[in-house]
Amino acid sequence: ANRRIPFADGLSSFTAVLTCLDLGLYDLIRRPALEAFLSSQLEFPTGGFRAAMWDEATDAEYTFYGLGLTALLPSLDDRP
Repeated sequence: ANRRIPFADGLSSFTAVLTCLDLGLYDLIRRPALEAFLSSQLEFPTGGFRAAMWDEATDAEYTFYGLGLTALLPSLDDRP
């Protein structure tokens, strides 16, 4: 979302994936990397998602984006 921020976060990832899907740019999304990012960096084992690695707790807004990304994953299988 910003060149001064050198790492991914949930909001930027959600926006990028949704935009790519809307434009049919499926090849720009690396599904294994996205799944790994969601499960190892954003999702807490106890539930919920955080914005990025710097967060120590879940957040309602970023849980929305984490769930949104999770919901978009099956759309990657619908390539034309």
